[in-house]
Amino acid sequence: MIRKAAKIFSPYVFIAKCGSLFKPMPYKVLSVLFIVLGVLSNSFVTPATTMPDDESFISPNPKYRSNEDIGTLFKSLQAQYPHLARTYIIGKSVQDRPLYALALTGSSNNLEERELLRPFVKFTANIHGDETLGREIILYLAQYLVLNYAKVPEVQQILNTTEIHMLPTCNPDGFYAAHKVVYCISMIEIISSAL
Repeated sequence: MIRKAAKIFSPYVFIAKCGSLFKPMPYKVLSVLFIVLGVLSNSFVTPATTMPDDESFISPNPKYRSNEDIGTLFKSLQAQYPHLARTYIIGKSVQDRPLYALALTGSSNNLEERELLRPFVKFTANIHGDETLGREIILYLAQYLVLNYAKVPEVQQILNTTEIHMLPTCNPDGFYAAHKVVYCISMIEIISSAL
């Protein structure tokens, strides 16, 4: 005996099958009907449950990190997550500061060899020395991705299907020069020094 699969009610299939009933209706009424049926059909779907994201890397006292701090952070991420992260230096600045980069990818046995046809994404920031927020966003993104790889399915999917390279500062010399000026210090540092 062959059993047929249970039919699931779909308002869109219902309207398509009974299309002749709805032809004389004005477009506004028909669009409201679609919205109501769509809301009703989605109200019976249970939302997916996921574990909360790990944001433990966000410090209560944020500050702009130096170029040495970036190198230390990237080396730490590589040591803690060798299956996901690889740190490398793409060169040096005019004032001989290293340009640290981080490669993130999942499901790869050898991070030295790229898989053909795997999408490649590059994030760069701090091209101008006084534009420092971008470098911190990239550092937070790198930490978020490696800490949440095993917890958040979307992060796992991104890293399993993409190779992401991050260069948080293209201009460490400009950052160093701008950081000596007050307007490049974080607001918390300004408030702390005033107290």
